[in-house]
Amino acid sequence: MSTENTDAPLLTAGELGKLLGVDTRTLQHWVVKGHLTDPLRTKGGHKRFDPKKVADDFARTGDPVPPRLRAFIEAHDPVVASRSAIAKASTDDLRAELARREERGAA
Repeated sequence: MSTENTDAPLLTAGELGKLLGVDTRTLQHWVVKGHLTDPLRTKGGHKRFDPKKVADDFARTGDPVPPRLRAFIEAHDPVVASRSAIAKASTDDLRAELARREERGAA
């Protein structure tokens, strides 16, 4: 089992199971069968799954990445988060401009 450290948010088997809608025993079975990459291990020996590697495992086997897992990864991706912030700021700017135009037109 790997002990490498990544910057991605790591998930316990229970957390990953909830995202995928499966029991933790199913995850263990998938690891044993090679469908999922071996989880990382904490210093205390607890399993942690890298959600990006899990998504890669789904892609490798030809299965679609479950929407809840994809949403989790996107929500924790700094690039996606910054794009969302930019889009929100742009939307807020447009709303403010529309409000100013409506005030001028109503005056």
